[in-house]
Amino acid sequence: MTQPDLSDFLTIKDFCKQYSSIVSEGSLRWILFNASENGADCFVRRLGKRKLLISPKQFLAWLESNKRGGGDDYARKN
Repeated sequence: MTQPDLSDFLTIKDFCKQYSSIVSEGSLRWILFNASENGADCFVRRLGKRKLLISPKQFLAWLESNKRGGGDDYARKN
């Protein structure tokens, strides 16, 4: 199993700065809080109890797979 390159991940604040036209920090935190229901856990890496890292590439793939709304489609596929 190959390990993902951690340089591909951003903190929540850095992600929101870079992708502010797509998602606000509050919206992203809501998505992450509900990750087990909407399939968003596919683009998140948890470090300890509080630190979260986001993969922009995987986030955009998740977003594209959910363009009709409802995150359950991605969760069922993967």
